Amino acid sequence: MLDSPQVFISHSAKEPETMVFCCDLESHLIQREFRVLYDQNLETGQAWRAVLDEWIWRCDGAVIVLSAAALNSSYVPYEATLLRQRWKSSAGDFKLVVVWTPGIYETSLPSNFLPVQLAEIQCTSLIDWTPNTMTAKREEIVLELEKVRGREARHPIERELIQKFLYRADAQGLRDLAKVYGAPVMPEGALRDQAVALARHLLDVELVPGDERFDNLRSGLPLMRNVMMDGSDAQKVVKLLAPFCWVDPEAAVQLPKVTDDEGNRRSFAWRREWPLAERMYLYRTYCSQSVDTIRIATVTNGWGGDVNELLGHVQSQLAKAVAYPGAPDSIILERLKKLASKGVAVYLLLGCKALDTAIAEQIRSRWRDVCLFLFDEKLTRDSAKAILPGVFYLTPELESDVERHARMQWIDCLEEAGADRTDAERDDIF
Repeated sequence: MLDSPQVFISHSAKEPETMVFCCDLESHLIQREFRVLYDQNLETGQAWRAVLDEWIWRCDGAVIVLSAAALNSSYVPYEATLLRQRWKSSAGDFKLVVVWTPGIYETSLPSNFLPVQLAEIQCTSLIDWTPNTMTAKREEIVLELEKVRGREARHPIERELIQKFLYRADAQGLRDLAKVYGAPVMPEGALRDQAVALARHLLDVELVPGDERFDNLRSGLPLMRNVMMDGSDAQKVVKLLAPFCWVDPEAAVQLPKVTDDEGNRRSFAWRREWPLAERMYLYRTYCSQSVDTIRIATVTNGWGGDVNELLGHVQSQLAKAVAYPGAPDSIILERLKKLASKGVAVYLLLGCKALDTAIAEQIRSRWRDVCLFLFDEKLTRDSAKAILPGVFYLTPELESDVERHARMQWIDCLEEAGADRTDAERDDIF
């Protein structure tokens, strides 16, 4: 699998026991769906130094096997130096394991190894070459390397940002972007580490949500447009980061669990003016814009007042969100149940003008696996509860001027990222 974690094994396995251990480790890593970067996989005629450099900088984790032959090797000290540099520059995020084979200790290291300071890295020792010892040590190493699967991304939006920077930007441009944004600059060649560092910095930058964060994001967009492969890449980055620029994390975590104690879907409400406010809030809350996490259907205030017209409009919007345009209600209900069983949250954003308790209950009872999210620019806690008793009213209430300002910042960032201003002003641009 091309997206499997990659593990580099640094060794000089000229001793039969070391060769058996390394081959066994490689075999078990492959069984666990790792890609193993190992000199036995080098093709005849390849430039060894160039290939090793590439492996060292692109791998997700590494193992250094220290044996007598490794201590006398010209390659292993070089590899160990670069691997420790990666480990050090990533503040320990890069997974590196040093294996001391029987009879090899820190005092055994020749002078060319001493500057590498391997003892400060996570180490494990083989006390002998018995099968039981080698099996136990192999399992310990594999278990430790399993942690690299989660090191790249803490949530779906971070994962998508990393993928954008890793596969849609050139290496030097990525380092230049890091400098512009004040993110850690990784050694040349450490493209994956740089992508992770930049994504996390942009998500976690210690700036107050609002102008400061939007201004910080906008500062690097001219360069981002030049270093990304496609003109729309920088716009996608803006869309991923905008909810983190505007929505306060303390407000985002207010969203309670989507079902009540009886297993019924809960309903939410708030006052707002910006039509994208709910999406921003939900994307920030779930840290995801993926349909595998969240589905959103929207019914605005412009439905008129006829109940049948409203119910038809709700069905139409839900069909687009969970099935396909024009899907009958039977298909919608089937899809809703399937999504609920997979833990996917489905929200119906519903304008409150001309909405009353009877209509709201009809909607809730007909589509039971949908969370209602009521909105209106004049909605209050009392008026929301008058429509739907038991609704969860989100606070603090959005200030109109703050909302309008965030909307202008969002539009300015999209325009700076290359979007046409007319398109940036559309409320369906997500």
